[in-house]
Amino acid sequence: MPCLAVLGPPSQPPITFRPSTSHSLLDIAQPETKTYGSQSTMMLKVVGTKKTTVIFMADQWRPENHSDGRYLWMPAEIGAGKLWIPTPRPWSFDVRTGEVTLK
Repeated sequence: MPCLAVLGPPSQPPITFRPSTSHSLLDIAQPETKTYGSQSTMMLKVVGTKKTTVIFMADQWRPENHSDGRYLWMPAEIGAGKLWIPTPRPWSFDVRTGEVTLK
């Protein structure tokens, strides 16, 4: 079974995502939107004093207008063995505490 491992500090085991029949790596956003027209560049883990947040960082390539390429950064939701991206909207982030506020 294919899987993807995200490596962290040597003291912690990697986070492993395994495709399943109910949820797979291809479905980290709502099925009708996938990753909102973007492709993943990286995921940034920020350990705060109150919460650990993972930021999904992606680019939106526009083949008809290369100079209009954009970025999509959203906090990833992780839990119950799943990873998903909320609907893109403004958000704020407290780097010290690791807490995210979606607006």
